[in-house]
Amino acid sequence: MSYDAIYSATLSEVTRLHETIAAKDAELAALQADHDKLSAAYGEMYTELALMREALEPFARTPWLSEIEEDDLVIYSNGGQVLTWDDLRRARAALQAVSSQQMSDANCNTDAARDVIAERKRQVEVEGWTPEHDNLLRKGELALAAAAYAFATTDSDKSRSAGLRPLWWPWSLSWWKPTTRRRDLVKAGALILAEIERLDRAALQASKEKA
Repeated sequence: MSYDAIYSATLSEVTRLHETIAAKDAELAALQADHDKLSAAYGEMYTELALMREALEPFARTPWLSEIEEDDLVIYSNGGQVLTWDDLRRARAALQAVSSQQMSDANCNTDAARDVIAERKRQVEVEGWTPEHDNLLRKGELALAAAAYAFATTDSDKSRSAGLRPLWWPWSLSWWKPTTRRRDLVKAGALILAEIERLDRAALQASKEKA
């Protein structure tokens, strides 16, 4: 075999090897990218699970929960209704919707904002839920009630007509009074406002006691 033939064959083989290495590098990079995506997804799921467990803490202290089935990520009530982690996500999303949509106008220039303020005033003057009354609700009852009304607006019409309250509703059934979705969101917004005011008063009192 001539020198030129040997050189050509060698060059061809080297080229092929470079191409093979490049292909393997590309495969490795793809595998690494998939690994990174899986790691990121796992991290997000782990973080979300931690947040859900943190959100569950006030619920676990209430008498209407019987047990937590962590394998199924389901919470069972004594009455047989079921609360899942997905329900908690929906409740959190509904509360965020109340916060962003109904309370975004600080000047109360929308019907939604005015209705929330009017409902808060009605709760105080008609229902007797005064600041002094609310100050006694230190276990997040106002926030839980707001979450219940907001969450109820995400149910189907059939579920709403059944009149079932979310499992974390903190008071007796006689106080559960859903009507229309908009009205329920107004109630949720007013209860959120009441809870924020309660927290502000508690913080102010604590600062005075430290002074």
